[in-house]
Amino acid sequence: HFALHACAAVLCICWAVYPGASRLLGFLIEYACPCGLIGFSGWEGLTVLAIAALALGLCGGAAGRKGPFRLIWANVLLLALVAANDLARSLRQGDFLRCNS
Repeated sequence: HFALHACAAVLCICWAVYPGASRLLGFLIEYACPCGLIGFSGWEGLTVLAIAALALGLCGGAAGRKGPFRLIWANVLLLALVAANDLARSLRQGDFLRCNS
């Protein structure tokens, strides 16, 4: 049961740091996009993909067991849906990592 609890803790931390990490990445990308954080999009989707990859990398060793396997992939799927929503919106608006004005 240790692997299941460890993966649950890692995934909980991933979900908790996601909003702050995405804003931090957005502010860092702002140096490349001179229009400001509100003027471009797509940074949140990239952050969520990075967090999903991190969660999969950290919990991937426990993926052989049935419980952690379902827990990991359910969370990675939810993170991927959040990322797909943000990336699709930014591509639809035409401001994926570039100024929209």
